[in-house]
Amino acid sequence: MKFTKSTVLIFFTFLILNCSKSEAPNPEPKAEEKPDPDTNPEEPIEPKNEVYFSYYSDPNDTYSQWNDNWIILHDQGGELLDYRQFAIGDSLEFKKSAEMLLNVQTLSVTVLKHRLGEGGGHHHAMDTRTSINKGTVWGWAVNEPKILNPPKTNSAQIGITVNNVPNVHWFELSSQPQGHLEGHPFYQETDVLEIGGVRLYKDISYLLSLRDGNEEIKYQILELPDPFSNIVLNYDDFLEYDNVLEVELPDYKSYAAYVSARNKSINYSNSFSISRESSGRQPRSVAKLGYINSFDTFHTDLVLHYDDQTTYNRYKIGVMPTSINVPEDPQFQAYGNTIYDYSFTTNQDYYRNTSYWTYEDEERDIITRYSFGGKSDNGVLTGTLPDQVLENFPYLNLDNLNRELTSLTIGENVDHVSDDIQTIFGLIVQQDIETIKFKTSD
Repeated sequence: MKFTKSTVLIFFTFLILNCSKSEAPNPEPKAEEKPDPDTNPEEPIEPKNEVYFSYYSDPNDTYSQWNDNWIILHDQGGELLDYRQFAIGDSLEFKKSAEMLLNVQTLSVTVLKHRLGEGGGHHHAMDTRTSINKGTVWGWAVNEPKILNPPKTNSAQIGITVNNVPNVHWFELSSQPQGHLEGHPFYQETDVLEIGGVRLYKDISYLLSLRDGNEEIKYQILELPDPFSNIVLNYDDFLEYDNVLEVELPDYKSYAAYVSARNKSINYSNSFSISRESSGRQPRSVAKLGYINSFDTFHTDLVLHYDDQTTYNRYKIGVMPTSINVPEDPQFQAYGNTIYDYSFTTNQDYYRNTSYWTYEDEERDIITRYSFGGKSDNGVLTGTLPDQVLENFPYLNLDNLNRELTSLTIGENVDHVSDDIQTIFGLIVQQDIETIKFKTSD
C-alpha cells in the first residue's frame, strides 16, 4: 500500500497533538481557603485583675532601720488573701480578678516590721486595721516646706508692763517666727502684769494674750519700740478676740487647751500662740479658746484627763472648730486577756477602735508593740499570720501581749474615719481627730 506524503503528514500531526494533551500537567487542587478570622467564635477573655489594695511605703520613714517588713491581707472573715515582704520605699499593688473578689467585702490589713536591737535582741512593730474598704490606698506625702525664719535684726532686751488688769491669771507672749517666748499658766493674782528681760527683734510682730480674774481673755499686738525702750500697756486697750469658742467641761482631774495660728503665705516652722489655758487653782466649768480673723490656719488642741485612766482629746489643724463637745461621763469595760479573746463595752458612740498591746523582755532585749482595731463593736482580731511569717519571727510573742490602752475615735467629720492613710516621715498624718483613751488600770 502506498502512502502519499499528505497522508503521512496528517498522521504525524495527529500523533503530536495526542502526545501534547497527555503530557499537559494536571491542575493543582485548590488550596483550602482560610476562614475569615472575624467569623471565628470568640475566645474566652482572661478575667481582668483589679487592684484591691495599694501600699506605698514612705521612703522618708524616720524609722527606716526596720530591716524586715511584711504586709499581710485578710478578708472580713479572716481568710488569707496575700502577703508580701517589702523594703522601705517600695510600692505594692495587690490584684485579683473581680470574680475572686466577689465575696470580699472588706479587708484586714497588717503591717509588720522588725529590726535588731542594740543589745542584739528583736524589736517588732505591728499594726492591724480591720473593716478596710477595697480599693484603699496607704501612701505617703512630702512634708509642707517651711520658710526659713527671717534673719535676726537689731534687738533689745526690754520689760513689758500691763496695768489695770482685774487679776492676772495667765499670760503668754509669742511671735510667728519664734513661737512661744514667755508665759505662765498660774500667774500671781495681781492688777499689774510684769514681764522682765524679754528679747524682742525689730520688724517682728508679737502677740501678748492674757486671761484675767473675770475669766475673760484678750490680746494685744506689739512691736519693739524705736528707739528701744520698755513697753507699758493698759489692759483697757487690749482687743477682744474675733471668735471665742466656749467648751463646757465635765468633772476633771486636769486639762489643757491651746490654740496657735499662722498664715499659709508665711509658713514659718513656728506659729503665734494666740490662746492657751489649763486647769488652775480653781476648778473651771468652761474653757475659752480665742481665734483671730487675720489668720487663716489654726491648730486647736484640747486634752482633758477625767482620771488616771481616761483621757479626752480634740485635735484639729485648719479652720476653727464649730464646737467641741466633751463627753460627760465616758464608761468602758474590757473583757479577755489576750488579743484573741479581747472585747469591750462602752457607752460612747465611735467610728473606730484601736487597742495597743505590748510585750517587753528587757533582759533579752525583746520588744513587741502591736496595735489593732477597726469599726467593729468588739475589737476582736480576725485571721492569723501566715506560717512563713511566724517562722521568720520566733520572738514575736503574740500570746504574751498585755493591753496598755484602747482608743475610741468619736465625733463628726473626722478624717481618721477614712480608710486611706498618708504618712509624713513614717508617721500617720491626722488633721482632724477626736478620741477618748482608756488605759489599763495598774
